[in-house]
Amino acid sequence: MTNTLPDVGYSDFKFDVRRSVSQSESGGRLTNIIEYAEPRWIMKAVTQGLRYSDAEAFKVWWQQFRGGLKAAVIRSPYYCRPRAHIHNPGPEQTPGMLSKIDGQILTVINSLPGLKLSQGDYISFRQDNLYALVQVLSMTGSGTKIITVEPALPSYINTGAVACFDRAELLMRPVWSSFSYSDRPLRSFTFSMLESRV
Repeated sequence: MTNTLPDVGYSDFKFDVRRSVSQSESGGRLTNIIEYAEPRWIMKAVTQGLRYSDAEAFKVWWQQFRGGLKAAVIRSPYYCRPRAHIHNPGPEQTPGMLSKIDGQILTVINSLPGLKLSQGDYISFRQDNLYALVQVLSMTGSGTKIITVEPALPSYINTGAVACFDRAELLMRPVWSSFSYSDRPLRSFTFSMLESRV
């Protein structure tokens, strides 16, 4: 699977974490809070205005997912590298390897000592045909890095996974009801996609 997001230009594109949390009030000024499912990433996007032929091509791209039966690896058109390497690129292009998972604290080896990660930077993990995406809370270390992330990795990503620092990508399926478009002055599409394991 590859990144199939059309290169049409986007006026808005973002990854957000969708949390399944229930809150209910109880006596004594207490609030019961239950997380009843693992958090999942949702991607929301709006294209720039497209001419007729480009708009038709985009509609066909969306239709290939057949209502969500198919998935694709979606890469952010905005996020290229960690904040510290926007004007100092290079170290982020060498992937690391996940060597230990302790809840939300990850140990990554084989990355370059010059790699710096800041709060909010993305890390994509890939293991065979499985993908995960996290954001950095904090990092310590040089060649071996101890990284605290949010959200925690899904259970199907294990040690040995490849850690990529120069991209934000994830396997996703469309939220079919999210698709809409506006015709003025050019056709602009709005759509969402949801994280998928397979």
